[in-house]
Amino acid sequence: YRVFHDPQTGPAPSSRKAYEAARHVTITYPNGRHMDIDDQLLKEGVTRKVDVNVSNFAGVAAFIRGTDRIATLPGLLRQGLLAGLADAPVPLPTPKLPMYVIWHIRHQDDPVHQWLRQSLFALKP
Repeated sequence: YRVFHDPQTGPAPSSRKAYEAARHVTITYPNGRHMDIDDQLLKEGVTRKVDVNVSNFAGVAAFIRGTDRIATLPGLLRQGLLAGLADAPVPLPTPKLPMYVIWHIRHQDDPVHQWLRQSLFALKP
């Protein structure tokens, strides 16, 4: 996870206190579910000022650009949806990003698909 921010409006928070004081953009999925990072931070007692909730990653950048808001999201998003925003380390411990593999039932017994899944699972540390 990384803290995404607009570098034109200032640096990313570098302490827990500054992180908690910042205005946050976060994801709340249509079914009411939150990202794993949100649940973990809450369990750790981290209180954030959530200023904006959006329903998907595509809506985040518009609420960060030109503002002092930040978002704590997977770092890989910097290569796509959040390109042009700066990112910095989260100034407190964060959980590992969960990865999920799903497939249609019709591929369950396909030998090539089985090989692909086994290869992916072998990469898991």
